[in-house]
Amino acid sequence: MIIEVDIPEFQLAIPGQSRTPKALWMRRAGKLDIPAYSGNDVVRAVKFKHDKNKFQTEIFRIGSRHYKIAEQWSPSGPKAGDARTMAHHCLCEGAWAWFVKNVPITTEKVPQITHSASGLTNKLRALPIYGDVAYRSPDELLRADYEAHMAGVQAGLVTINGYLFEPCGEPVYVVVGYGSHTVIDVTTDEELPTSSIAAFPLGRYEDAEAFAKSITDRGLTYGEIIHDVVEGAGSLRDDAEVRTLRNAAQIAAARFKDAYAGTNLLRDHVYELLDAVPLEDIAIYRRIRKLLETTEKTEEYADDLFNALSSARDSSFSASVFTDGNLFPLDEILALWEDRPIVLPGHHIATP
Repeated sequence: MIIEVDIPEFQLAIPGQSRTPKALWMRRAGKLDIPAYSGNDVVRAVKFKHDKNKFQTEIFRIGSRHYKIAEQWSPSGPKAGDARTMAHHCLCEGAWAWFVKNVPITTEKVPQITHSASGLTNKLRALPIYGDVAYRSPDELLRADYEAHMAGVQAGLVTINGYLFEPCGEPVYVVVGYGSHTVIDVTTDEELPTSSIAAFPLGRYEDAEAFAKSITDRGLTYGEIIHDVVEGAGSLRDDAEVRTLRNAAQIAAARFKDAYAGTNLLRDHVYELLDAVPLEDIAIYRRIRKLLETTEKTEEYADDLFNALSSARDSSFSASVFTDGNLFPLDEILALWEDRPIVLPGHHIATP
């Protein structure tokens, strides 16, 4: 499927008579050759409805990759449309995700664009044409990285039944706490939302529901966000428990840092920290932080993370600090791991 579309272009350079580098946003006309599929020709991983507005969501699998429909968020909520309508926003979203990660936020933008992908989408058609802007001293390495990134964004797009879809992570059922309510949702993000309690892979919706109901004895009310769940494929990866443990560890570290580190680690703050927190609990925090910051996943990684969180749970002090007064159910999180095989992508560990 060939789509003519305005493509966002970026360059960090010194424009016109300026003396300092600026983030230059431009556009160029281009054509995208997007693979087209019929819904009958691809595997539907999961289909479900949301309680709030009853709209139906489907996530498909093509080969070993998953795809979700391209959406643009607006004050009235998400909207999705045909491929020609959504291609502009999808490219802008990909460009903006790269930009905020690779360019200092203090860099002046020309022209001025609000800090959002939607802002770039709304401004795109009015941007100057790439090649017509005079600038000097461009950052060629940064430009090359941008081009490589955008090539990957374009290559990942597909259409299914005429709608634009973009790659996403493997969907999992996530049990989430919203105030006094515990609900079940679906996420395709590798990093679970901070309000998540546990994640379950495709094929285990009933387990997610049972788990959500099991923690309502903490005074929480159970309700469903998703319903009418229909699955068309099992899970490819068995890492939902690893994602759950990582989420628990991130929240544990955040609780500790918010409560005791503060923003200014002056001498008085250090003394207060040492007085208030046993040294063994500072060691627990350091273990958790080290595990979260590692980029290399080994066969021992999941066990190390499990043991660090177990130490936090078993410490009388950390049980309250790392779980915000025991509201975060570390016991249930760790129970997900008991007597089960630990499987990481590409690695297998036998059940003890």
